[in-house]
Amino acid sequence: MFGGGSSDVGNAENHPGSFKFYGRRSYVLETLEKDIRDRIDELRKIQRGLDNKKAEFYTERAKLEASHLESCEPLYLQRYDIVNGVVKDTGVTTDAVNQEENAVRGTSVTQTKIQIKGKGVPNFWLYALKGCDTVDDEITDQDEGALKHLTDIKWSRIQKGFRLEFHFSTNPFFENSVLTKTYHMTDEDESFLERAIGTEITWRPEKCLTQELAVKSGKGSKNVKPMTNKSFFCFFSPPNVPMNLKDKNDKVEILNLRYHVLMDLFLGLTIRDDIIPRAISWFTGEAALEEETQISAQHSNFLENLAKNVRECVESLRLIQEKYDALKAKFDEDRTSIQAKYRQSCQLLYEQRYNIINDGESIEPEADGVGSDSEEEAFVDEKGVPNFWLYALQNNDFIDNEITYRDEQALKYLKDIKCSPIDDSKGFKLDFCFKANPFFKNSVLTKTYLMIDEDRSLVKDIKGTEVEWYPARCLTQIPVKKKHETRLENAKSITITEDCDSFFSFFSALEVNDTYKRTNQVNRDFNIGSIIRDQIIPHAVSWFTGEAIERDDSSDDEDRYLGLEAQFDDEDDDDYEDLDDGLDSDGYSEDEEDMENYNYY
Repeated sequence: MFGGGSSDVGNAENHPGSFKFYGRRSYVLETLEKDIRDRIDELRKIQRGLDNKKAEFYTERAKLEASHLESCEPLYLQRYDIVNGVVKDTGVTTDAVNQEENAVRGTSVTQTKIQIKGKGVPNFWLYALKGCDTVDDEITDQDEGALKHLTDIKWSRIQKGFRLEFHFSTNPFFENSVLTKTYHMTDEDESFLERAIGTEITWRPEKCLTQELAVKSGKGSKNVKPMTNKSFFCFFSPPNVPMNLKDKNDKVEILNLRYHVLMDLFLGLTIRDDIIPRAISWFTGEAALEEETQISAQHSNFLENLAKNVRECVESLRLIQEKYDALKAKFDEDRTSIQAKYRQSCQLLYEQRYNIINDGESIEPEADGVGSDSEEEAFVDEKGVPNFWLYALQNNDFIDNEITYRDEQALKYLKDIKCSPIDDSKGFKLDFCFKANPFFKNSVLTKTYLMIDEDRSLVKDIKGTEVEWYPARCLTQIPVKKKHETRLENAKSITITEDCDSFFSFFSALEVNDTYKRTNQVNRDFNIGSIIRDQIIPHAVSWFTGEAIERDDSSDDEDRYLGLEAQFDDEDDDDYEDLDDGLDSDGYSEDEEDMENYNYY
């Protein structure tokens, strides 16, 4: 999470080389030679320049977004009126419906309006939500009764985050007229969620959809305890990772919770960026066709049996959607122009950063290495800032979780990470540029994300690069000895190759046939790619020095990542001490037997 350590930047600005390092490798960085620390001082100046340019970009983008939302508001008001059967009153001068609508939409419209029973589009928001598979998966049959009372969904920007509001008519399920969900992000890129806060629902007696009372097991037992039900309304009780998980054994629990937090944010972004602006298309099923999915038979039957007056309302809503789409197209065009200008303004600073890190080495990709022992000296360059990108990646907890000890040796040869938009398409690609190294032949490993829409988190396709490993150097697989399935005592074992955890699996193609599993894998993969794009690349220096890590200054342990105080000791590092002793300063074993053991560790 970017944002921590900002005070250290200012204090050290006038005292080059005096700043303190943080993060996993701080003990290594503190012992660097003066010339390397001087280079890091120069890098920190470049980082301040990048931060200033990004702040200017945020300001310009926020103005554009505010203008777009303002231009869309009249269309949202028209949609609200048609959906809820609200019309101008020709005789009555005041009406509670008019006052309620103005409060709902946050406007000061003085025109008196009334809601006519039987008009409007029944169950509009229920079927708009169910038309999207991502949201429909969260809706149970029991939820539908309550969601039929949903009259509007709107969102608003808050400082570093956004708020969703679900407006309900009076209903037999709960007393709240508005349920809110607020996402507090750590930065303007919305790459990291700091926390999510939902409304506490005031359920009417025996109407709670999120819990039920279950009799505790045991003959004749009268004890009951609340059991959590699957329900869309659990969305308003968001998962958050506790801040007091200090034992390293809690790491599995933290990672598990993080996954649920990410899925919760993904759902919120889908509602904000997809459901709200395109609710009409989701209601009619047209958006599902665009996504190459299908609406349910229940949904289809509902649409087929709409009354004539309701069909007329739907046609009016389609016209509103067309007007919105035109506004959105212009907004996308203007935003793309702003983004291109921002990227261009950063280019010179990125080149300066590259030159310092790599001691003026050419930015063009190197010729492929061959991995022979005679060329080992060409593989390691102690000039510039050694291990810059490795340490920058490891100081981000999400990325570090993907990096194994074996990966570290290869990532020491990483000399740059670049991000660029895809021409004539929606999406982006990440280029990982490597020095010639003893692990693989490729000089550039690329990951490409094709998106359905610039705003939306839905991924159309993800493409990777086939890593051309040198013999016995593959990091994504390990040899495993297994015995033949025979009862003979002297049966010989065979060696097979099995996949293993590795950061370099990030570059593999996603080959999961099951839709649910593929969705989870794509979401996780896209999250990693987004972190690298939005956080690591623009703030690489701050991640390298550890200044980007959000820290608890009252704690002796600075390893607080992404708003989580995860204090893990370094016992696991002891497992690798023997390996470290067997490697020379260039990361190679002193003989072939040691290298073989290293590769198969």
